[in-house]
Amino acid sequence: MSVLRFALCAALLGCGSEGTEAPAVTDTGTAVADTSSTTATLGKIKVSVRYTGTRKGQLAIGAFTEPEPKTQPPVTFDTTKSPVFPYQGELRALEPGTYWVIALLDVEPYSGASVRPGTEDRSATSAAVEIKGGEERTVELTIAD
Repeated sequence: MSVLRFALCAALLGCGSEGTEAPAVTDTGTAVADTSSTTATLGKIKVSVRYTGTRKGQLAIGAFTEPEPKTQPPVTFDTTKSPVFPYQGELRALEPGTYWVIALLDVEPYSGASVRPGTEDRSATSAAVEIKGGEERTVELTIAD
């Protein structure tokens, strides 16, 4: 597992490298699902993240196929080291199914390259989001201090 994929997997899940492989990553930092399916059947989730606090940190958002606790890596994700709120992101290449979106703000003390959620970090989780073939959905999350 590459360092970047392990870092994001750890950031959103706290998972290890044993038997868990994160999806491929494009140079924008967004994971890309298997593209063997036709793109017409793949959906996306537009995510708006608001933050009501004043702390600074790296933001990661991911789409998961299960509610808490997370035992699988995100299907797709988006990260930014210097988010401007409200942050607008997209989770793309989602096959039809049910997803939960998590936004995680890594605040001081920063986790470094391999972001691991700590008690100081802030997060928000969406309700279940159903994606049908080619559908675009919108999720709004608010991270509170």
